[in-house]
Amino acid sequence: MGFLQLNAIHKSFHREAKVLHNISLTIEEGEFFVLVGPSGSGKSTLLKIIAGLEKMDGGQILLNGERMDTRSPRERNLSMVFQNYALYPHLTVEDNILFGLKCKGLDQEQQQKRLQECITLLGLAPYSKRKPKELSGGQRQRVALARSIVSHAPLCLMDEPLSNLDAKLRAQMRIEIKQLQQTLGLTTIYVTHDQTEAMTMGDRIMVLHQGDIQQIGTPLELYNQPTNLFVAQFIGSPTINSAHAILNDHTLIIAGCYSLTVTEQQYAALPQDTALIIGIRPEQLTIGCDFELPIVALEQLGHETHITLQMKEQSWTLTLQGQHHYQVGESLSLTATTILFFDAHTTNFIR
Repeated sequence: MGFLQLNAIHKSFHREAKVLHNISLTIEEGEFFVLVGPSGSGKSTLLKIIAGLEKMDGGQILLNGERMDTRSPRERNLSMVFQNYALYPHLTVEDNILFGLKCKGLDQEQQQKRLQECITLLGLAPYSKRKPKELSGGQRQRVALARSIVSHAPLCLMDEPLSNLDAKLRAQMRIEIKQLQQTLGLTTIYVTHDQTEAMTMGDRIMVLHQGDIQQIGTPLELYNQPTNLFVAQFIGSPTINSAHAILNDHTLIIAGCYSLTVTEQQYAALPQDTALIIGIRPEQLTIGCDFELPIVALEQLGHETHITLQMKEQSWTLTLQGQHHYQVGESLSLTATTILFFDAHTTNFIR
C-alpha cells in the first residue's frame, strides 16, 4: 500500500463538463510526484481535491491507509505552496512563517526552534524582520516554502509555485526546491504546465489531458517510451517532429514523398501498409543521407544550433550541438538515429 492513494476520483462542474475521469494512482512516501498537462487538463482541480478545497463527485483518498477525503482541509495534515505566494503584506517574514503554528497553538519554544531551522535552511535569516514588499520574487517564494515546511506536515502540495518568476530564477528555484525536498524527505505533489520543470524535478510524472491520465512514469520513460502521440508531443523541448508514414516491405514512406530503409527489428514490429505516424526528437535527427529538407530558419544558442526545416506542410526542428553556420534556403541531407512509431488511428505508441 502506498503512502497516498487516489481511487477512482472523478469530478464534474456541470453535467456535461467532466473535469476528471476515474483518476487512480499511488504515491510513495518521500516521492516528488509531478502533475503535468496543458491548461484545462484538470491538474489544479485534482490538487484542490486532495487538499479538500474542492469536493469530488466520487472516489476515495487514502493517506497511510486511512480515509482522508472525509476530513476537512484543516484536518488533512498537509501544507500547500501557491502560485501567488499568499503572504500577509503587513507581517514580517518570521511572522508569515509562524502564522500557521500560532493558529495551531504550538508553544513558543517549538515555534522558535522550527523557525530557526527553516530560515537557516532557506537562507532567510538576513530578511526575517522584513515585510514581503521589501523582498524579491525568489525571496518571497522561499518564505512561502518556509511557511509550508515549518508545519512538519507529511504531505506538501505545490501549485505552479515558480510561474511568476523569470527564467533564470525559475531554474535556480527548481534546484533549491528539489534539494529541499530530498533533504527533508518530504512527499511532494507538484503541479505545473511546464514540461521542463516536470522532467528536471519529478521522480515520477503523471501526464493529464482533458481529465484523463495519459501516462505515469519516470521522466525518461515518458521521453523514450511515450504511451501515445500526445505524451510524445508534450514531453520534450523543442517538441518532437512528426509526420504520417506507411511501411511498404522494408521501406518507410514518409509524408508520401520521402523514404528510408527500416531495420530488421522495426520491420518485424511494424504493420505493413497501415497508416502510421512517426516521431523523431530534434536531437535524434542528424546529418545523413536518407532524405533532404530545406532550411527555413536558424537559431544560434551558442552551445547548440536549432534549425527549422520544411517537411511538406509542417516544420521540423533539427538540434545540433555546437555552432553551425548554414544558410536559410540551403537543403540538408538527413537521417534519424531513433524513430518512434504510433498508430495513425489510435495515436498509441507501437512498441
